[in-house]
Amino acid sequence: MKKHLLVFSLILALSLCLSFYAPGAGAEEQTPLDGDALYDAVREICPVSSSFWEDSMLHQMKDGKREFSFDSPYGAFRYVLDAYTGEVLEKDEPNLEEVRAQEGFVEPLDTDPILDIIYDLCPIDTAFGINRQFSYHKGIWTYSFDSLFGSFFYQVDAFTGEVLEKDEPNLEEVRAQEDFVEPIDSSGALDRIFEECPIERIMAKDITFSMQPEMVWLVTFSSDYGDFLYMVDALTGEITDREEPDVEAIRASGTVKDYLTAEEAIDIIMDICPIGFGEMRDLKTSWRTDKCWTVTFDSDYGGFRYQLDGLTGEILDREEPDVEALIASGAVQKQLDAGEAISAVFKVAPIKRILAWDTNAAKNGDCWIITFDSDFGKFTYTINARTGKIVDQEGPDVEALRASGTVRERRAPDEIKTDILKEYGLKKEDTENPKNWAITRETWGISFDTKDGSWYFEVDAYTGEILDKEIPDGK
Repeated sequence: MKKHLLVFSLILALSLCLSFYAPGAGAEEQTPLDGDALYDAVREICPVSSSFWEDSMLHQMKDGKREFSFDSPYGAFRYVLDAYTGEVLEKDEPNLEEVRAQEGFVEPLDTDPILDIIYDLCPIDTAFGINRQFSYHKGIWTYSFDSLFGSFFYQVDAFTGEVLEKDEPNLEEVRAQEDFVEPIDSSGALDRIFEECPIERIMAKDITFSMQPEMVWLVTFSSDYGDFLYMVDALTGEITDREEPDVEAIRASGTVKDYLTAEEAIDIIMDICPIGFGEMRDLKTSWRTDKCWTVTFDSDYGGFRYQLDGLTGEILDREEPDVEALIASGAVQKQLDAGEAISAVFKVAPIKRILAWDTNAAKNGDCWIITFDSDFGKFTYTINARTGKIVDQEGPDVEALRASGTVRERRAPDEIKTDILKEYGLKKEDTENPKNWAITRETWGISFDTKDGSWYFEVDAYTGEILDKEIPDGK
């Protein structure tokens, strides 16, 4: 019995001892860092771009350490790292100052200038590329990618930037193929997105493009509302997928305010600018990173520049010539604005302004081109913006058409109003606040006040017939 108890005691003691010394008991077992993590640790301290690392080798772990070595145009590098923490325990690097000071040494071009050379050379937008390969070896950069147009291949001397080799598809032959469809580029994809995007383009930040293997543009950007993602078919322009924040709900909450559009910024400038829109030349708007609009334009008076807060429209800065002083001195002759040019045209036009529709004014050099339609047809007048003189006009012969009786002409509302006043025994001097307007092209609205109250008529513009009315009681 004592023998059995002794054996049991020994087994129990041994079990307790093994439990105490078992790996992981009372302490976490460490896991070595993977190769990528060690690679990143070296990249953080290495004075040479990892683009130039050649023949790199990560040795097996020994005594909790791993050795990482590679060659480069500057010489050989060697690092010993703690396999668990990534701490650099030893390093052996060439002295870059001494290397660069050596006679005949040429600094190799890094990725950005090499890509600029290739992008300038490539006949298509390289954003179309998929399956990209970009590598450096023994003083030569190699860049290749596939696309809807075919495969492209380039080799560039890393020291001189000379293109050593290129292999490109013949784009004329590719486009001549019967089933070829010209894809939309990255700019076209962005245009397509902002046809439907619930925010203005100026609110988009950090825009990225990438062509997917299925020939779909993946476009992402951020904004004050959150992050957006769109997939756009490069052949059809169809938006095949999207991820958007709930912009309407965020707007309703008042937590985010939209920025002014370029058009809204121009409208604000027009309210304060001392010259008319027609006198402006080379009008440009630019959105600044500090969330402001800059609006610039030239004119006969000189250059104008305005800076506006992109949220409030507040004018933060303005530079203007002294327009009044220039006009007073005779140095610059004031030009007619669009409204003045239209008024000048209708002083000589064969029909009244109210009988015209689709009136438009467009500036062309020193002249305004005024166009409008009427019962008789379309008219075009060219008027000198400086002198107010009509220099050219095109349009139907109104007198001949009236004489022929072939045109059904609308009556002026004032003429119809005279008939209405006569019908109700009123005189013009009995009325106040007269208003005339076109309800449709075939009907006029006519209203006025008298001592008895307000009068309103809807009349046929051609016959003068009263179609509807609201008049004081008893009339």
